[in-house]
Amino acid sequence: MAKGKLIAKYKLVAARAVCEPGWRVFWWLTDEQEIGAALGDSRLDGTGTPPADAEEREHWVACKALRVADLNNGEDPFLFATEAEAKKAAAIAGSAIRRDEGASRLLDWEKKALAAGWIPPEQGKK
Repeated sequence: MAKGKLIAKYKLVAARAVCEPGWRVFWWLTDEQEIGAALGDSRLDGTGTPPADAEEREHWVACKALRVADLNNGEDPFLFATEAEAKKAAAIAGSAIRRDEGASRLLDWEKKALAAGWIPPEQGKK
């Protein structure tokens, strides 16, 4: 996986949760034009050892970033009260994926900046 690229043209989006009140972060499947898996809804929930498969690793890294960011103060790290909170979570998860080179942890200053709404500029753009 190249640094700064998402696998298979997928991106993360915020959408209303189906089975509970609130918002979640889902994969948007560009080719199919539909929502895919939600972050946190699989064994790749950001705990344990990251998988070797690139697509599975992206999901794991995104989940790990939301666990570390702890936007819900210890509550479910994948369910959000508002669309704005879910969009912030999607930005945090996407940023973590783009920065991942085998290590998947956020530094304290990154966690605080991302939680405050800062979105890092895309690398390579001027």
